[in-house]
Amino acid sequence: MSRAPGGSSSLLQVDRLSKRYPGRGNAILAVDDVSFALSAGETFGLVGESGCGKSTLARCVLNLIRPTAGRVLFDGRNLFDLPGGEMRALRREMQIIFQDPYSSLDPRMTVRATLLEPLEIHRVGSHATREARVQEVLAQVGLPESALRKYPHEFSGGQRQRLGIARALALAPRLIVADEPVSALDLSIRAQILNLMQDLQEAYGLTYLLIAHDLTIVRHFCHRVAVMFQGQIVESAPTDELFACPLHPYTQALLRAIPPPDPDQPRKRSGPAGRGETDGPGEWPCRFAPRCPLAEEICRREAPALRELRPEHWVRCHLAEAPLIVLQ
Repeated sequence: MSRAPGGSSSLLQVDRLSKRYPGRGNAILAVDDVSFALSAGETFGLVGESGCGKSTLARCVLNLIRPTAGRVLFDGRNLFDLPGGEMRALRREMQIIFQDPYSSLDPRMTVRATLLEPLEIHRVGSHATREARVQEVLAQVGLPESALRKYPHEFSGGQRQRLGIARALALAPRLIVADEPVSALDLSIRAQILNLMQDLQEAYGLTYLLIAHDLTIVRHFCHRVAVMFQGQIVESAPTDELFACPLHPYTQALLRAIPPPDPDQPRKRSGPAGRGETDGPGEWPCRFAPRCPLAEEICRREAPALRELRPEHWVRCHLAEAPLIVLQ
């Protein structure tokens, strides 16, 4: 790879990040040499099948899990070199929205206590200032003041996720990692939560790292997208460009698997790239080769590097080309 995607002016820069877990026999490489960058106010989507390393990567980015190798720079500061006090202070600017809005909330704490907790831990303002902030973030997520006295079990799934967003907003962060924030919600509620997140981004200049497996959500919510497979980013591009002209066979298979909006329209078959078992990391130089319909001898002989084929479009494939396209 010639250089890391993104520039030094990025709010967040992930540089050759890897995470290895011990296992029986060979170690498990959950994240392998991943690089990307986020600019302030941007939404960056991370997609891929279950088990590809998306959530592990997100927790490494927030320094909740210590990586095996690599760096994460937030505003130019390497998180893994910061002493405990500085890292604790920096956590005010980096928050997370969890996938399950029920298990991520303490059932023994009222909404008021839940929203006050981060303000008290970081000693933000006076008691009166904290109480005012709690009421402010509750209003920002569209919940009434009467919710402060209630417990998580008294809310619907969508309301609980609004509480999770309110808790993430309490410290006025600059970066929010959203780990599949709507996958546990009914379809009718997902659009409401995503619209709320977009409104908050526009109002407060938030930067999102969105983890998702639903490509329709990513298409309408993210500025750029990275596709992960077995711990590696195999393709990264601006959202419109990736959906208009995917270059990696795995990305193409994912897009073919999206159900058509018209139920009477026949679905496109996913093809060989969407079926079958894969060998574990390390069995093939190119990890996608065992299920790739385009695999050639070079794919079985050497691992493809992540290459820039055109501005901001990165792909890890020997056979991918950069055709001239016109976006609709």
